[in-house]
Amino acid sequence: MEAIVILIFLSLFVLVIMLIRKYFKGKKIISTDELYSQHGLTIEYGTGLIKIGKYSYDVKDVTGIKTEYSVGGTRHKQFIKIEVDDLVKPVHIINIVGSTNSADQFTQRICVALRKAGGRSFS
Repeated sequence: MEAIVILIFLSLFVLVIMLIRKYFKGKKIISTDELYSQHGLTIEYGTGLIKIGKYSYDVKDVTGIKTEYSVGGTRHKQFIKIEVDDLVKPVHIINIVGSTNSADQFTQRICVALRKAGGRSFS
């Protein structure tokens, strides 16, 4: 019985640590002369690639970027929709945690990085 309780406690502890790491990882901005990375998205300037999670595309395949907000009760959700020329997964959604303007700033950074990598200009 004690082993089960310890196992449940350890599982919850690991889950909490993973959630905390995910929260702070998204806030970290990596911007160098070679790439831009934040919230699981990476844009490589030299190769002209955008990587969203396990998916990778040419920056010219990005067809749209939208910032959206959802308000439900006391919860405010922000997310970015990145549209690409892909029949398997044409829309990628990135959830944003943070202040109200976090999503707007992230979207603007994506637009600048896409232009630097040779992609289309989005406003």
